[in-house]
Amino acid sequence: GARGGNHAGNNGGSGGGAIATKVSPFVGSGLWAKNANMLYCTIEVIGGGGGGGGTIVAGAAAAFIAGGGGAGGYSRISLNTASVIGSQAVTIGVGGGGGAAGNNNGVDGGASAVGSLCISNGGLGGIANNGTGAPAGGAGGSAGTGDISAPGAHGEGGSLVSTASFAVQPSAGGGANTLWGAGGASLPNTVPGVVKSATGVGAGGSGGIANNSAAVGGG
Repeated sequence: GARGGNHAGNNGGSGGGAIATKVSPFVGSGLWAKNANMLYCTIEVIGGGGGGGGTIVAGAAAAFIAGGGGAGGYSRISLNTASVIGSQAVTIGVGGGGGAAGNNNGVDGGASAVGSLCISNGGLGGIANNGTGAPAGGAGGSAGTGDISAPGAHGEGGSLVSTASFAVQPSAGGGANTLWGAGGASLPNTVPGVVKSATGVGAGGSGGIANNSAAVGGG
């Protein structure tokens, strides 16, 4: 899954009544220092995406497809200067790793936050395919804290196909997208062992697919 992210803005006054707007994007955890002239701020955060699930070994004429990871949730809040006391710790939610090859679920994404002012939760990892059914994709990160707080999108589910002809071509469970990131692509079973990680911010990794092949990990 992809890492989370957030933006903390300082809107400060200057001489002559002019208003200057400052945007402070964070791609790594750190400390956001409140500008002494700040009048108000808008904070946006998104949680890390979940990793895709892994699969067990697939025998002859069988394809085991794991679920994709869920996307991180999104939160936004606008505050006046009196509501922000001093500097704030910025936490970037770590993107969840893909489940290891075998019956291993994807790792959940971490929560992103600016202090306790604005919090968004990470997406859940996709479910592994253990050869017995159709595993679910990871749920999106649950709603967090803010004026606006929305859950992330759900990852695509996996499936199990057992047919000598493969008349139905199964695909790996794709990772969920966000407005700022693309989930790992859903790839056909003609490329077993190849999984895609998310790009950008907050999206989920794809599930693994084993097609008459060794066990495969998630993206």
